[in-house]
Amino acid sequence: PRIPSYNLRAADDSIQENWGKYTNLASWNWRLMKTIMTVCHVYDKEENYIPFDRLAPEESQP
Repeated sequence: PRIPSYNLRAADDSIQENWGKYTNLASWNWRLMKTIMTVCHVYDKEENYIPFDRLAPEESQP
């Protein structure tokens, strides 16, 4: 489900309260950003999950 940006803090609080022992928190840094961009994937309705580098800029949405 999508979470509007104005509800992100409340959503994060709920996740930490209910699932905190199963989550890993990380401080943002450039190494983390590089990992996210090279390892993480984006959901695609036709192909399930695809890497960021296969996602064309015109297809990306906030």
